Amino acid sequence: SLIPIKATVTVKKIVQGIVCEFSATAYWNEFCPREGQDFMWKKMPRHMLGKVAEAQALRKAFPGQFADTYIPEEMDRAEADQIIENEIKQKVAKNDYKEIHEIVEDIKIASAIYTDGFNQKQKVDFIQEKLKVKKFDDLKSKSIEELKDILVSIEK
Repeated sequence: SLIPIKATVTVKKIVQGIVCEFSATAYWNEFCPREGQDFMWKKMPRHMLGKVAEAQALRKAFPGQFADTYIPEEMDRAEADQIIENEIKQKVAKNDYKEIHEIVEDIKIASAIYTDGFNQKQKVDFIQEKLKVKKFDDLKSKSIEELKDILVSIEK
């Protein structure tokens, strides 16, 4: 099935006798968890994104009742990112890298999490300034020790 880009929900509420609309838009790239954590999101993409937009719209319409209420689907991505970050930190701490390509893949993942929400120019700047390369493939010319230092610097 096609993956939606966004979902918008409008909640109507009567405020002092007037029908008021409270809309919210949820974007796929902000809420869908990363690969491997996204089973339900792939199975029912429109439904999952719609749930997030609906929860946001309800919080807007009824802040007194729902101000601090979040549904699990809103938290899936953040929780998945946290799990991945913890796994990477454990690998670095255990000195668990045997081959360059393994640590380069983890640097790519950590960079994607870190730069989530960045525009393309900001992502390019991040790669050049933080990773000290022009593109990810250039990381393969560095030693595992240099790459570990880069990975640790991303996590800060």
